[in-house]
Amino acid sequence: MPSSDDFCYAAQIDKAGYLDAIHHYYNNVNGRFVATALIVTLDTLLPITQAYFGIPLFFLGFLFVAAIGMFRAAVPRDVDWPTVTILGLMFSVILAANASAVSEVFYWLAGGATYLGATAFTLLALASMLALARRDSIDRSYLALTGAGALVSMAAVGSMEAAGPVLIVSALTGALAVHLAGRSGCLGLCIIAVGAAIALWLNLSSPGTAVRAEAIALDTRRDLTDFIVIALRSALWTTQYLLGWSSNVSVWILAIALYFTIGHGFGFSSRQSRKDRMAVIAILAGLAILPYLAVFPMFYAYSVPHPARAFTYIDALCIIFWLTVLIAGFGALSAAITFKSLVLESRRLSLAMFIAFGITIAGTSNYFHASLDMFRGVLYAREAAAQIDEVGKNPRRVDSIVLARSRTAYAPTLAVSDITPDPRRWRNLCFAEYLGAYGVRTEVEPGEGYEFKPEDWTDPDPQATGRPRPVWP
Repeated sequence: MPSSDDFCYAAQIDKAGYLDAIHHYYNNVNGRFVATALIVTLDTLLPITQAYFGIPLFFLGFLFVAAIGMFRAAVPRDVDWPTVTILGLMFSVILAANASAVSEVFYWLAGGATYLGATAFTLLALASMLALARRDSIDRSYLALTGAGALVSMAAVGSMEAAGPVLIVSALTGALAVHLAGRSGCLGLCIIAVGAAIALWLNLSSPGTAVRAEAIALDTRRDLTDFIVIALRSALWTTQYLLGWSSNVSVWILAIALYFTIGHGFGFSSRQSRKDRMAVIAILAGLAILPYLAVFPMFYAYSVPHPARAFTYIDALCIIFWLTVLIAGFGALSAAITFKSLVLESRRLSLAMFIAFGITIAGTSNYFHASLDMFRGVLYAREAAAQIDEVGKNPRRVDSIVLARSRTAYAPTLAVSDITPDPRRWRNLCFAEYLGAYGVRTEVEPGEGYEFKPEDWTDPDPQATGRPRPVWP
């Protein structure tokens, strides 16, 4: 079921319309113009309460397609599509299995549009960079690829500002590697970096960004000492987090499958030219920097790694880094012990790797709890939908609404429910505005430590609404 921000967006669309709703959020909430446009579009096209179950499927599908695009650009052209599809599926499954805030990333529309949207667009941007890096000449397809890369890079940064430094550095590092290799993709990669920089400026300079910073009491005025301390803390935390991914068995299995799919075309060997070695070093160094660039803004704004839902973006960068390191290491090891490259029939090998991968991933906590919560989540959604339908039968009611607490076991990995007993909370206010009611609250449970007093609630402007003072049941 939808929650908090979802009802805020839906109410704003009903009140102001599609374009004005996007403009309102850009000026008053945050500068993430692409995430806002995606949220408003989905809220406009889909009935928010009836079709919300499709939100996880939409974002998981988007991530899956983006991962396929990245691997399609990374592997040789003669690798078949079923193999690329399996590799993309493995990447997506690893990311979902290790998500730190499942409900806020995969179930919540606002969270998914922001963090999974930025992740998927970043994967597509990296795919365009990889494709450009292989080009030897500038033609129409080169220009089309450059334009597409710039657009998806802007979409990623327009979804989440932390993607800006990541994509700018990625594009510039790629341009350096391409230049060292003597290829012609340097110009296109620089254009992608410019596109990401423009989107970052549009995001950070929006009036909504300043409003949000003030609303959540962000203090970004740092002196040099604070900046150095925060940078060191951020670097230490990121190093620990990045090294933690090195022991992920699923990543190793995916790296093995990817290496045998690619062959020994990437890595270090005595047969390489100095330019090729420098290009590999530039790629590895650039990928190692990316998680640090994504984490630093969180420490700069909050002094801690926050929010947890942003970790999914960092996880994707960590997986990409370790896949590249492991493939390069496998290539160096193969060359050092003079084994010939074992490029087996790619579909059969990838399928075998996928079976082993499934065994290692099946017991992860996210999938375990999601399987347990599946049935409870359906029951919970039915309860909430029934309550909303009951309210909708009498849209002109003049009293306020008390929703019964769910009697179904709550499914934390599949749903977010944040309507509280206090009708003055902003989440409650958004829900009330969406329903056209004076106010909404949940029942107060015994021992909850909150006592609702009807006299604490007043109509903001009873003369303007022309309605009498609300009567709480």
